[in-house]
Parts: sequence; C-alpha cells; structure tokens
Amino acid sequence: MAGLIDRRAFLTLVAMAGVGACAQPIARVSGKRVVVLGAGLSGLAAAWNLTNRGYEVRVFEAQDIPGGRVKTIRAPFKNGGYAEAGAVRIPNNHGYTMKYIKFMGLESKLVAYEDDGKHLWYLQGKRFTTPEREWPLEGLSQEEKINPLAMLGRYWGPGFQAVGDPTRPEFPTASASTLDPYTLAEFFRRNGASDAWFKVFFAQEGTIGRVNTLAVTALEGAPNGAEFTKTYGLVGGNDQLPKALARALGKRVSYNSPVVRLAHRSDGVTVTVRNRSGQHEVQADHCICTLPFPLLRQVEITPAFSEPKMKAIEGYGLAPISRIYLQTKTRFWRNDPLGALGGLNMVGTDTAAERIWNTSQLQPDPVGLMQSGYHRAWCTWTLAGRTSWTVSPEKRLPQ
Repeated sequence: MAGLIDRRAFLTLVAMAGVGACAQPIARVSGKRVVVLGAGLSGLAAAWNLTNRGYEVRVFEAQDIPGGRVKTIRAPFKNGGYAEAGAVRIPNNHGYTMKYIKFMGLESKLVAYEDDGKHLWYLQGKRFTTPEREWPLEGLSQEEKINPLAMLGRYWGPGFQAVGDPTRPEFPTASASTLDPYTLAEFFRRNGASDAWFKVFFAQEGTIGRVNTLAVTALEGAPNGAEFTKTYGLVGGNDQLPKALARALGKRVSYNSPVVRLAHRSDGVTVTVRNRSGQHEVQADHCICTLPFPLLRQVEITPAFSEPKMKAIEGYGLAPISRIYLQTKTRFWRNDPLGALGGLNMVGTDTAAERIWNTSQLQPDPVGLMQSGYHRAWCTWTLAGRTSWTVSPEKRLPQ
C-alpha cells in the first residue's frame, strides 16, 4: 500500500516516524535438523538459507505447488496471458524480495510497471480523471476538495509518529499502544477525515478501514532498504520466484503434506505429517512455522503455546477478497474520451468493484488484461471485446 495514495507524503510520514533500525540478530542455536512448515516465500527462503549454512532441512507444504499466497493463474487466458491471484507488486525498496530475485537469477525478468496515463475515478456517480483543481465531490471539506490525496499526512501522520520503530525490542511502546483501540477508519475520523474523504481513500486503497491502526501503521512503518521509486513484476508471473527457490531445494520440499500435529519440547520437535500413504512423524532439532494462523488453528499443538500467543492464533481473522480478471482484445482505455488512461492502479470507484488494476504492461501479447479487487460482494460485468473471464483463485465465470 505504501506510496499509492501520495508517495511523497507517505515517505515523509516514514521519515517522521524515525524508523531505520534493523531487526535484532538471531542467536545461534545447536542442532542441525530443521523442519519448515509451509512452502510460501518465507518458508522457502528460510529453508534455502539454512541449507546453504549446512543444516538438514525438510519443508512440508499442504498444496501441490510452492508459493503460498504468491500464485499465478495462466488458464484460461489466451496468447500467454496470465494473472496474479496473490502478490502483484514488487516495490523496489523491498530489499529481501529483490535479494532473492537476484539469487535465483530472475533479474532479467524484473520489469517496472511504467504505463503512463491518467487515473480514472468513478465516485458519487461521476466519472472523471484526477482533477488539477477542486474535486467535484459532495461532502468533502473545503481543504479536502483541493486535493484529498494530500490529506493523508494529516490523518495518518500522528499514527506514524506514535508507532515509532516496530523493529525495536521495546515495541510496542506506550505511545504506540495508544493506537491499538482504533480501527484505521476511526483513527482517521478522529483526526478530521470526512466520510466523503473515506470514499476516495477506499477507492484507491481498498476498504481497509476495519483493520487495526497499530497493526497496519507498524507494518507500513517498518523500515525497508531504500526509498520507494518504482513497482515491478516478473514477466511471465511472480510465481517464478517461489518455484525457483523450490527447485533449488529439490527433494527437501514435500508437497500434499499437511501438518496435523506439532509436539515441541526443550530438546527438539516432533511434527506429524499426513500424505497419501498415511500419517508420519518427523523428528527435528528445530521447527520454523510459517503457516498462516487460520491453517495453524487446524494443527494440534502440544503443549500449547503461551496464552497470549494462542489467543492471537485463535482470534486472527482474514477479510474475504475476490478478484475478477478481464482479458480484452484491445487496450481500449488508451482511447478513452477523457484521455489515455494508464498506470497499474488505473481506476478507483465507490462501487463493489473498488479498484481496477491494469496489468497488461507485463503481458507477452499486446492485448489488455485488468483485474478488479473487491470485498464481500459479487457483481456481473458486461464488457464488449472481452476474451476471457476468471475469478481468483480458480473459479470461472460463464464464457
């Protein structure tokens, strides 16, 4: 999310927060056998690093492919088209991701989303591109009307000042904890945001107003390796990164192998894995668990973790989000009556569609590919010239 509303304003907020310290080093541990739960990027990266340092590593993944939430869909798109069911963007300041792209020899496939064009808005039933003067929306304050996007510093800035550096051992500090009682929408409203301003914000960033202010501010304020300047993708699909890591690990990765039990003790762990031949116990000196909490809730943990940790695992929730992908015969938006539209985050609306992203820039064939991401709602679209529909992750709409 960083940088999409107003990149300069966001970077200013991060500077105000004073973040910049690196995470504390991890102490060395004894024992060479390590089991990793989950073959998403974090699990694969951990396994790859440990293998290179001489550890005996095994990775267990419930799905039949690596990548976790990094998943690329290629069917039923034509002419080599593809869409991302998970991660779409790779900001240049995400240093660790860039490091592994380099390690895996994928730098030649790293291409920036640099499609120029106007950003289209559809708000309050009005269709317009980003105004150079006042915004034509009812309910905005006079200051918001001049440029609602520039108000982010006022509405979120106090949060970044309060949160400080989330990588410090003393986090969360007393000032950071003052953010915990509020959702992001409540926090913005306390700092003067109007309801109409929220519509603009959500049309650009999605309906994230329900998330906890402390959590999202700490996430966005975490230090990265460099100033944000560009957003990239891997031509051919972002799943090439986890697949390359998995290939480097070879037979150390076991697929279709969900973990059903984790028994830990002071001198090691016993992991029970279920596969086609039944249940099997795996002994190891250490375990790295990268499973999302909704999946971890299905694992028997013996003995249970601390009460606060188990409470966090049990109470953690995910917002249901769907995407519709549209492949068209032409990039018709380049000939829009309001001017040539473009950019990755190309359209923002206050409808169920929320945002429409233009990912055609990295496609191998000169056709159009867009995605619509939205929460808790389904809608039916009719679009002349479309060639394919699909719904993330694998369901299809009628042809």
